Amino acid sequence: MMAAQDFNFLLATDSYKITHYKQYPPNVNKVYSYFECRHKKGGQHNEVVFFGLQYLLKKYLAGRVVTEEKIQEAKVFYQLHFKQSVFDEEGWRKVLEKYDGRLPIRIKAVPEGKIIPRGNVLFTVENTDPDFFWLTNFIEVLLVLFFRQFLKEANADIANVVLQCPNECFRN
Repeated sequence: MMAAQDFNFLLATDSYKITHYKQYPPNVNKVYSYFECRHKKGGQHNEVVFFGLQYLLKKYLAGRVVTEEKIQEAKVFYQLHFKQSVFDEEGWRKVLEKYDGRLPIRIKAVPEGKIIPRGNVLFTVENTDPDFFWLTNFIEVLLVLFFRQFLKEANADIANVVLQCPNECFRN
């Protein structure tokens, strides 16, 4: 499945992430990040149902997500936003040239539908090419925003309903 054609992945991040590529220490070549649903003091639920990552990846991050048009759109947008040239046009062009616009990242996750205690890693992200270490955390915002909708407090209630449904169906 190809990425959503109209979605410009290069614009789907926080403003400050645009300059992160300049802020890493010299000789960094691997960045490994993780996502967890943290414990909440006084929180009602201690578990979450992990689901939705495959949908997000297939819809927005799979296939050719970087194009010349999207690079130019991002360059203009960030120039207007920051009033200076801070966008890593060269880095994104390298993604386009070396990987035909596909992202050199690896994402590993727990199985979808699994009930996970809060405080555990749900998925990890890492770069697969040392030249693109900066990409790992660039995508963080997109993933976090997406999962906020899926991993709310009510998530554990959904799991309880789903788990109890077969029992109720068989009783009736």
